[in-house]
Amino acid sequence: MLEDLLEWSRTQIGGNTLQAQAVPIAPVVERCVAAAAEMAAARKVTLTAEDIPSSFAALADERAMRVMLRNLIGNALKFTREGGEVRIGASQANGELILSVRDSGTGIPENKLHQLLSRGAAASTRGVRGETGTGFGLSMCKDILARFDGRLTATSVVGEGSEFQLHLPRGEPERPALH
Repeated sequence: MLEDLLEWSRTQIGGNTLQAQAVPIAPVVERCVAAAAEMAAARKVTLTAEDIPSSFAALADERAMRVMLRNLIGNALKFTREGGEVRIGASQANGELILSVRDSGTGIPENKLHQLLSRGAAASTRGVRGETGTGFGLSMCKDILARFDGRLTATSVVGEGSEFQLHLPRGEPERPALH
């Protein structure tokens, strides 16, 4: 998370620019799941990714995609109890690539979910193991998404879990040259 915050802060002060290009989603998801596998195992939470077609791509910045996805996976793990599940998936609709992180965690009351999605203010909540956070993760995701004409949506049921979705414009993956 610290690495992600540093990366985001560099974009805020102009040190790093975000480059919009077609980013194949499957390799990004694979890297982020692999990076979080140890944390998931230590928490005894199953972390899986659905099969994502190689043709799925988003018009975004690859580093920024990893930052957002790692943040959502980290949040899902933070609020999922031992024996629970976190699942990453992707779909396409209406010119968008939709990357989802779904968990079987504690869920979020509707009024708090609305606050998380509508306000830019940071708010941190303790996880199921007493973990603390910075409260900046979702604000960071929203800021990055805005730079690519994307958006963040979420649904949640208290006691059943949550699903957060990154909506980004679809990109066309590069095709190998035919010889």
